[in-house]
Amino acid sequence: MTKQAHSGLDQSSIIARLLELHILFPLFAVFSLLAIWGIIGYLIAIEGAAAERTAADTARELVEIYEAQMVRNLGAIDQALKTVKYAYEIDQKPTVLSSLDEKGLLPPKLIFTVSIANRAGEVIASTSSGKKEAIAERQYFLDHLVSDSDIPSIVPVRSTAGDWRIQFSRRLNAADGKFIGVVMVLVEPAYFTSGYERSRLGDFGVLGLVGPDGTFLARRSGDWVTVGESAKDIPASADDDNPKDTVLMAPSWASVEQYLNVRRIYRFPLTVIVGLSKSEQLDSFHRQKISYLRLAILASVLVIVVALVLTRLSWQLAESRKRTRKNQETYYAASEASLDAVFVLRREAMRDGNLADFVIDNVNHQGAVLFGKTKGDFLGKRLCELMPACRENGLLEELENVFQTGKLCEAEWENGHEDVDATWLYRQIVRVEDGVVVIVRDISSRKQEQERISHMAYHDALTGLPNRTLLHDRIQQAMLLARRYEKSMAVVFVDLDDFKAINDNYGHRIGDEVLKIQAKRMVQCLRQTDSVIRLGGDEFVIVMVSQPQNVDVLSPALDRLRDALAEPMHVEGIEMKVTPSIGVARYPNDGEDSETLLRNADTAMYQTKTHGRNNYQYYQHETDA
Repeated sequence: MTKQAHSGLDQSSIIARLLELHILFPLFAVFSLLAIWGIIGYLIAIEGAAAERTAADTARELVEIYEAQMVRNLGAIDQALKTVKYAYEIDQKPTVLSSLDEKGLLPPKLIFTVSIANRAGEVIASTSSGKKEAIAERQYFLDHLVSDSDIPSIVPVRSTAGDWRIQFSRRLNAADGKFIGVVMVLVEPAYFTSGYERSRLGDFGVLGLVGPDGTFLARRSGDWVTVGESAKDIPASADDDNPKDTVLMAPSWASVEQYLNVRRIYRFPLTVIVGLSKSEQLDSFHRQKISYLRLAILASVLVIVVALVLTRLSWQLAESRKRTRKNQETYYAASEASLDAVFVLRREAMRDGNLADFVIDNVNHQGAVLFGKTKGDFLGKRLCELMPACRENGLLEELENVFQTGKLCEAEWENGHEDVDATWLYRQIVRVEDGVVVIVRDISSRKQEQERISHMAYHDALTGLPNRTLLHDRIQQAMLLARRYEKSMAVVFVDLDDFKAINDNYGHRIGDEVLKIQAKRMVQCLRQTDSVIRLGGDEFVIVMVSQPQNVDVLSPALDRLRDALAEPMHVEGIEMKVTPSIGVARYPNDGEDSETLLRNADTAMYQTKTHGRNNYQYYQHETDA
């Protein structure tokens, strides 16, 4: 019995020893360090994966945008070829080019050169006044001589001056189908990479157009544009029916590892490629990773320091009979050092046990500062005396509920107290032995940051307009209003004519200023209920709500919009005029969903460009036919 009792005492002694605070604190520190580094490692892994997904999604989004731009640009070039081919095959006169140019049916000479060569390979008409070279020995001319393909020939050519250009050509036929020459359109390679946005593609991104022979017709990275470079190791191309995922690789023609996405262009033997530099795309994540590691190191040091301090303190408390007083001192020290306001409230009951009020037994320095008072202004005062509104706004009931249930209560609210210099506050209420402790924190900065981040996510950084993320939502809301009140609404597609020429001639900085001016003009022309959205580049969409069913009512607003955008402007001492091409699709006549309305408005805008620009066109169903 004596041995068993002695063994039991030894076990109790060991357990009591392990439960001493100066033993538990180091163990807690070890587990805390494991938890800190585990959480940090998990966050880094999660955010790294998210950053890579974002980079891949961005590359996929950019290649879709670039593909759409190229389809539109190539379609316009091919349409010019077909127009000249049709006109020349009718009367076979070289003067057909000047006639078409006078009617505005040819693309702008600033960017495009249109030429006609006869069956002998001699250039007999051109929109360029430069030297005309014979092309009889050129391979594309020989190909047209023997074949009349429905797909235009697309090849890079080099002038005698050594400049590269991209040439599009089609065969010319006599009435009996015999070969009578070739119509050609020459384009600067930079035209196909002018959509390079440094804000999204960075300094080492890639924007490229690959020809049918597997070489780059144009490739831009940063400010450098190259032609004729081999693209043999690009990923397999994709089309809308067979989309490909973004591939991370280091191609031979790029200086860094890239997130690459490739798309084959519809109706043309060409491929577009978009690449995003891995180092640039993950730069923000790496900075965040360093911040996390610094935070983990700081937290680890803090945990170790706190563990050492608490271990030493617990040892002293175990040897001292003043444990209660020292615990209180530690609490008050921590409370005073806290950046949060701490209020200790003691419950005061009536004779029947129901709540009478809460008395403030203690408040830390930050609590007094928050209300612009001293500690003496709080101590011993009843809550309802200091804050009479607490009975009406539910605060007193909330404090009583925490005291009765013991459940933690947290809340955020917009401040209405005149003495408190804060917009948003957070409170946490915890029950203690004879009352509650209220912790109050100023979260105004965090709320402002949340609002700023939300604004950045849904608005264009350059113009401040809503971006494409909000586009479909605005259209859906406008359609719901139109359906409810039996009215119409309009989707207006605005494209700034020849805007790429401004970027090419004056630089992107001037182009950005032009975009800001035009965006401001659009907003000023419209009602506050209408929305102006920037799709990207020089493309905007306007959502006009609550329109009458009569189409004529909309025309004055469109006239004002066109005239305002066509007004001359001065940017850094340069006077310029940028006209708009506007297409309009109306709900429900031209579509009953946002995708259809946007597509039809874009079609109407394209018709405006075809008919001379600086105007607007309503969508016509005959256009699709």
